[in-house]
Amino acid sequence: MDRDLQFSFFQKSYEDANVFVRNMNSDEVLLFALETAHRVQGNWIPSNRYLELENKRKKIYRANSELRLHPTIIRDPDTMFASCFYETYPNFLDGFD
Repeated sequence: MDRDLQFSFFQKSYEDANVFVRNMNSDEVLLFALETAHRVQGNWIPSNRYLELENKRKKIYRANSELRLHPTIIRDPDTMFASCFYETYPNFLDGFD
């Protein structure tokens, strides 16, 4: 089975939008899993920087429907990114506002 099936399904849309898709490394997977566990347990406390970036992202995505490539974001504009994503890509939102 193709382990990149999700990517292959959206590959053309991503390429057209100049979006680079890559697999997470083991450290990123661990950070994401730990954060997810803390969120589910109800003891995750977002940093002020995380809240600032999440609010900026929501504003950008709501104002720019063409950026909504991922089906989850299309269905739910309040989808939250993992804080480890923002730590790995601190400049992700630069140039959109």
